[in-house]
Amino acid sequence: MAKTYQDLIKTVHEYIEPLKSCTCGEKVLITLAVEPVKADYFKDDSIQHCIVQCKRCGKMYISEY
Repeated sequence: MAKTYQDLIKTVHEYIEPLKSCTCGEKVLITLAVEPVKADYFKDDSIQHCIVQCKRCGKMYISEY
């Protein structure tokens, strides 16, 4: 069963900037889950987050969507 953003955010704590490479050097990061859109998202310029995973080593990060 696929994990949701709420499930993954409990265990993933390291941040990576969008379009940056993984610490292993891999450039391909796969988006696993996206933070649910909140009602205020469009009003206060909030940043929506996502969980990404390295294609090569499997390390997961929090990033911006």
